Amino acid sequence: MGSETHLLTYATHETEGLRVWRSGAQRHGWRPTVVGLGAPWRGWKARAAALATAVARLDPGDLVLVTDAYDVCVTNSPTALREVVGAKAVLVGTERTARRLVARLPLHPSGKVNAGRARERDFGFSARLHEDSPGLTINCGAFAGRAAPLAAVLRSVAVSPYGDDQAAWGAIADGDAEAPGLGASEVAFDTESRLVCNLSIGSVPELLSFALLPHQHVRARVREALASGVVCVHAPGSPLDGGVRYALLLSELGHATGSSVWRASVLSAISFLLLALALGVVLRVSLAQPALHHSH
Repeated sequence: MGSETHLLTYATHETEGLRVWRSGAQRHGWRPTVVGLGAPWRGWKARAAALATAVARLDPGDLVLVTDAYDVCVTNSPTALREVVGAKAVLVGTERTARRLVARLPLHPSGKVNAGRARERDFGFSARLHEDSPGLTINCGAFAGRAAPLAAVLRSVAVSPYGDDQAAWGAIADGDAEAPGLGASEVAFDTESRLVCNLSIGSVPELLSFALLPHQHVRARVREALASGVVCVHAPGSPLDGGVRYALLLSELGHATGSSVWRASVLSAISFLLLALALGVVLRVSLAQPALHHSH
């Protein structure tokens, strides 16, 4: 088994987020490696292929942590990663998110529920994960494992028919897709958020908490994560929050200026209004579906 521990990310260009990622990693004893700088963005499959090539160059038994580049903060050491991964071949992050609920909304023109396993897969759904931990989905903001099996997963993701890497991970974990040299059961899930804390929103109470008191909501989540010794924190953005969670994460970790916190407050207020409008539209369309059926 290899003795080295590596931290990789994929980024096509330098940003403030990447600089924060790099400096935070170095502060915790990592020697971070950035793959892809200067290359054009060609999608998730190209990203997976580039990472697979980089990971395959390492000793097969070395431990590797891969994270997103622009919205992740590394918060613990290589030693902590070894303790979290243990003897697992591959460990992938999870999140409790409302995105699966979106997949089940009856928005299809035919009036049918536009869901099913195929559409849910686009939202990081894994049947095996759902069976053990209902409500959790895969989030690839961070994943880790031994170099050889991790490279196998990344190669499989690179040739997957899915356009989204999390969908490809779900298919591999459920045995619906193959990663040569890796059994589906060897993909473990970070259900206790020890590898990565995803600052996602997975319930209506959480949504209201974030919308009404964004600073307090993120502060509580981040402090709880840091107290648990999590290896990294991921603040996934969306069109509705505009990166508010990431700005507040940086503020809590001491990376943000007063102006960026003020900007996050304004964005959170705007995002709340947009979210209320979007929910109103969804509710109106959903309620209209039965009427559309009866009229036919």
